[in-house]
Amino acid sequence: MKETELRLRKLPKPPSDNPVSEVIDMISGFSRSLSTLVEGTPDERGIHQTIQPLHVKFKDAIKGTAPDFRPYKSGERMEYEPPTFLAAEKAELGPDDGAVYVDQVMNMALQ
Repeated sequence: MKETELRLRKLPKPPSDNPVSEVIDMISGFSRSLSTLVEGTPDERGIHQTIQPLHVKFKDAIKGTAPDFRPYKSGERMEYEPPTFLAAEKAELGPDDGAVYVDQVMNMALQ
């Protein structure tokens, strides 16, 4: 008898009389939980605080793979002003060693 009662308790709850309302409640609960995660928390264990150092490391690793492109012809010395959409980025030009110039790109494209 006790075994039968235990087995009955393990059965899922019966179907809802109002399935639309139940689905809406489930979606609302999911949305609230997701909103909390997306908005973040001031706690140092929050998702944004946890992934921020990894995000910066990943971003720097990706940027490190970019060629040192110079938007002018080789041999020319020009003042470089980064585009406005890169204003927040560090866009300082280093030495010319290994730089790829616009005329070199054109030559490669025409080959």
